[in-house]
Amino acid sequence: GTQSKPLTYFAIQNCTFNGALTVAVETSNTARFLNTTFNGPVSLSGPGNTELYAITANANLTILSGVVSMGTSSMFASGTVVNVYSRFIANNYTHTFRNNFTLQNNSQFLIGFAQTYQGSISMGSGVTASFSGGAQTFTQPVSVGSGSTVTFTNTAATTLDDVTLAAGSTWRFSASSTSTVNGDFLTNGSCSAPVSVNSNTGSSQASVKFTSFSNPQYVNISNINNTGSALNMLYGIGTNNTNISIASARTLYWVGNSGSW
Repeated sequence: GTQSKPLTYFAIQNCTFNGALTVAVETSNTARFLNTTFNGPVSLSGPGNTELYAITANANLTILSGVVSMGTSSMFASGTVVNVYSRFIANNYTHTFRNNFTLQNNSQFLIGFAQTYQGSISMGSGVTASFSGGAQTFTQPVSVGSGSTVTFTNTAATTLDDVTLAAGSTWRFSASSTSTVNGDFLTNGSCSAPVSVNSNTGSSQASVKFTSFSNPQYVNISNINNTGSALNMLYGIGTNNTNISIASARTLYWVGNSGSW
């Protein structure tokens, strides 16, 4: 008789898909696309892994579940959107991402090597994003949702455009390289959910040049060497900073033991 075994690995090479494509990869399986062009929308799901090597995506790509990793020379057309609901990894090769990224709630964005982002990056709540390796260059805005954490550990320069941080989010600059924010660094913290800005080590200073720092209040900022204009923080706390002033806390007294302050 004949025996059949589940397919644990398959590869598609030198193909062009002109219509919509849906790929579902089972547990412990891997799908690899090499020298492939997607002209229609692509939907990828796991729990298995998908590897994209030297692909060209001319339409939106959605990562519903599983792990998607980027190989050599992959590119997305300008204006397209990569929607990430699970995990996106690009840590073995250098890329220029011309697409926009939408990182859905609780997704992961794990980046290594030198990368350039020519589209915007929008993060939902509870996202984990890490950037290691070489230079990280962002030419469009980055927005970070509440409860999300962005950490840079790269050893070459980071260049940013506008950055917007929601209440309760965390942003950690690399202490092993210099960072420049060419746009506005906007923090939308609150008394109950301040924004945290720190170095990735939590002790050594990160060198950061802020061009504009809007709404500098309800921020816990520490271990930052601000090489731009002097920064005056309102309603914030922090330690081990350079060229950053934090207003002293007010002393309040209860008068009469009743009524309003």
